[in-house]
Amino acid sequence: MKAKKNKGLTREQATQLYKDLQKTLGEMNTNTASSGVNPEVVRAKLKAKKSVHMPKISFSLSGQRGAMAAIVMFGCMKIAFSAMEYTGVTSVQHAEASMSMPASQDMVRYVPADPTSAEQRELFKHLDSRRAELQAREEKISDKEENIKAAELELTTRLTELKRITEKLKLTRQQGNKKRDNQLEQLSKVYSSMNPNEAAKLLEQLDVTIALSLIKRMPEKRIGQVLSLMSPERALALTKLLSGNV
Repeated sequence: MKAKKNKGLTREQATQLYKDLQKTLGEMNTNTASSGVNPEVVRAKLKAKKSVHMPKISFSLSGQRGAMAAIVMFGCMKIAFSAMEYTGVTSVQHAEASMSMPASQDMVRYVPADPTSAEQRELFKHLDSRRAELQAREEKISDKEENIKAAELELTTRLTELKRITEKLKLTRQQGNKKRDNQLEQLSKVYSSMNPNEAAKLLEQLDVTIALSLIKRMPEKRIGQVLSLMSPERALALTKLLSGNV
């Protein structure tokens, strides 16, 4: 930023002007003393003129001295104003220079310290680790829940399929039992129509369970005839089965 132009006097110029004024005042005092004029009278007249009328100037000797005194006074005022103006400009220039100056090395190099202590950093690190551990555990639990749901769904599907197969087997067994009953019913009629002696011989050669199923379907009279013609051991076993003791 460019500094403002100083319109007043410089310090050197003000000093020189002050010296010139002192010299002029000295010469005026010398001239006054040599001319026999009382300085006190001159000052009183000058003061009276200032209190009544300052601007009008006479070309008499005393008026010339008053004019010189006025010039001296204005010069002093000019010096004072110049000094004040110079001081103000210098302060403004100094302030502007301070504002336009770059940051000092101390300000540039200043780095704020870490507000957290070592214990706090360690605590934050532990909390982060714990949070990560809990998150991993939560993910594992979520995966297990998903696996359990999938297993439950698969088990439900298998139970449904097993129930369907069981119903099918039950129906098949019922149909098989019905067919077997029909076959046993027919065989029982065949054995009932045979000669009791021949029927007894054939039933002794069959499995005891099948023989029992056939005898159950015979008339009671035919059962007695067939059992009487069997061997005592076989007749006793079938009799126990028929009575339900075995």
